[in-house]
Amino acid sequence: MTIGILCAIPEETKAFGAALIVKNKHAIGDAVFLKGALEGVDITLIECGIGKVNAAFAATVLCDHFRCKTLIFSGIAGGIDPALHVGDVIIADRLIQIDYGKFQGGDIMPYRPGIPPLAPPEGEIGYLLPQILKKQLSPLLEVALPMWEDRMPKISFGTILTGDVFLNDSARREILFNSHGAQAIEMEGAAIAQVAEKFGAETIIIRALSDLAGDDSHLDFVTFAHFAGQSAAALVIKTLQLLA
Repeated sequence: MTIGILCAIPEETKAFGAALIVKNKHAIGDAVFLKGALEGVDITLIECGIGKVNAAFAATVLCDHFRCKTLIFSGIAGGIDPALHVGDVIIADRLIQIDYGKFQGGDIMPYRPGIPPLAPPEGEIGYLLPQILKKQLSPLLEVALPMWEDRMPKISFGTILTGDVFLNDSARREILFNSHGAQAIEMEGAAIAQVAEKFGAETIIIRALSDLAGDDSHLDFVTFAHFAGQSAAALVIKTLQLLA
C-alpha cells in the first residue's frame, strides 16, 4: 500500500532533501506525481499548489488513481494560539473549514462541508483524527527537533483551521482563536480530509509554524518558511516509520 504525501509549495517539498528517492514520475492534468520512497517506505508525493481546490484535486488522484489509504500533508502554517512560537509543530486532531458556512452578523459561521448552512450547525463541524491513529502517532510528541532561537520547538496535537486566505491580521487571528480555540491556520488540510473521508482513507496533517498569522506574517513567512518546512518534513519521516 502506497502512502500519499502532499506539499503545497517548493519550500515544503525541498525539505525532504536526499531522503526522498524518486523512482518515476506520472503527469496527471497539470500535476506531476512522484513515485518513490522516503526512508525505505513507498510513497507517492505531489506538490499540489496552494489552496483547497488544488489540494482536493491532488488528494482525489492519490486516493483514486494511486490507491493511497493514508494521506499525509507536510508543510507550514500560521500560528493562531498565542502560546505558540515560530517553529512549533501542530499535528491536526481536528480540521475545520472556516470559509464554508453562513455569513451572519458580520462573520462566517462554519458548517461541516456539504451540510446546508441554514439552521444552526449540529454536531461536529470538523474532521477528527481517529483516536487509534492519534495514539499510534503519540511518539511524535517526544521527537527532538533542532533548536530554534535558544528554545526547543514544541510539538502538540491541536485544531487547525483551513481556508482560502493567507491570514495577515492580528485582530482576525485573535477572533479565530477565541471562536475555535485553534492552534494554526493553513489553506489545504481540511479539504484533504474531506476527500479522504469519501475514499475511506486516513488523513494526517503536520504543520510547522512559519509565522504567527499577524500583521507581520507576510515577512515572517518569507524568513522562516524554509526552517519550518524542514521541521515538518522530519516529523513526516518519523510518521512513516511509525505507520510501517
